Order: sequence, then C-alpha cells, then structure tokens
Amino acid sequence: ICVLMESSAGPAVESEPTADVLAPPDDFPFPFEPYGVQKDFMRQLWQTLDAGHLGVFESPTGTGKSMSMICGALAWLRANEARQPPVAKVRGAGSAVVSALDASIRAMGGSPSAAAAA
Repeated sequence: ICVLMESSAGPAVESEPTADVLAPPDDFPFPFEPYGVQKDFMRQLWQTLDAGHLGVFESPTGTGKSMSMICGALAWLRANEARQPPVAKVRGAGSAVVSALDASIRAMGGSPSAAAAA
C-alpha cells in the first residue's frame, strides 16, 4: 500500500495519539475477517482522515481496496460523530454525510440503526 499524506502544516509524521486524535480501532466493521493488508489500509485511511490530510492509497488488484475504503471511512465517520459536541453534530458536514448514507441504506431495504450497531 502506498500512502501519500500532505497538509498545510508540512509532511505528516507518525506520533502518539493525543486527546483530540482518534486512535484507529483494533477491529473495523467488515463483512468478513479482513486480511492484514485490508486492516493496514483501513488504519492508514483512519489516520489520514483524522489528521485532515489528503491521501493517495494504492494496492494491487483484488486486495479489497473498495471494501476497505468504505468500511474504514464509515468507521471513522461514526467515531468522529460520537466525539463531536451536540451542537457540532447538528451543524457538522459529517452529519449530512451520515444522514445521506442512512437514507441510501433505507432505500435498499436495510436498517441504518442495525448497520450502526454492528
């Protein structure tokens, strides 16, 4: 996996999580047991999203990039929503994204609350 992260603050460096940084979970919601490369992909995605960086992720064909991107991003969105104060949750852009995803799940006949609990 090749990851490029950048921000206006300069190159990204790995450091210990602080109080305002969400550490990646040990287990991500995934439809089956993810391979190591998929877990690494989701951890890198999580860290990139949480730092507010841009990321370019590359992995060979058939390694589960799409599923890793979806599961990793949704896990981070849920965790990020949970750490926001109530006012920020109402006004935050993340709420709109989660609401849109919930609507899509409902349209497919699923239950967003069941998906969030998983």
